[in-house]
Amino acid sequence: MPEATEIVDQPPPVVSTRPSVQSMVRADLEERERIGVQRYGTVLQAHNGRDALVDAYQEVLDLACYVRQELVEREDLRALGEAARAWRNGEISGLSLGEAIDAYVTATAHA
Repeated sequence: MPEATEIVDQPPPVVSTRPSVQSMVRADLEERERIGVQRYGTVLQAHNGRDALVDAYQEVLDLACYVRQELVEREDLRALGEAARAWRNGEISGLSLGEAIDAYVTATAHA
């Protein structure tokens, strides 16, 4: 597995019948507000005694970690799919599919 996932230009979005992401974010914000009131007894407001920039920076660091985790996990799933395809097509011989996956996991374990 390479250290970094290549970033490429994305194609234009395809119209679908799925709900808008904006409406999902609005629902998520409403849920976060409900949880915040339940947890802290108040909504998030300015001048609340916390440093919003520090809070935001810490959240961004967490987000970067979650994004990197997802990139690694997607690459692992893609590679596992390729290994399974190769096994099905007879390109990997002498191993059961489980053994091939175990060998792959051992060979590509992330430190």
